[in-house]
Amino acid sequence: MQFNLMERTFINSEVLRHGKQLSVCYLLVIFFGFLGLHRFYLEEKTTAFIQLFMTLTGLLTLFFLVGYLILMLVALWLIIDAFWILGKVEAYNHHLEDTLKAFVSKQRKDDAIH
Repeated sequence: MQFNLMERTFINSEVLRHGKQLSVCYLLVIFFGFLGLHRFYLEEKTTAFIQLFMTLTGLLTLFFLVGYLILMLVALWLIIDAFWILGKVEAYNHHLEDTLKAFVSKQRKDDAIH
């Protein structure tokens, strides 16, 4: 479907306002990755809570040496996340854009009916 200039401007501005930025996500991984803040930022709350829980559990069990294994698993997870972040940010923004396009199309149909 073709969108006019005003509709495209609306879609682009909303993606810029509500979309996720790759640089912010990478900064969150680098500085707060063990807390899962990059996943909270991408609205992946379940896995964010899992990362946070694993980190806290690892820190609390360092005395028993089990914590080192847990923290190493979280570190490995963060390394993998660092490679997948680009795709996750693009997928989030693409989904947002598709949702906005559907909204604009629905508005256009509703205006045509009235």
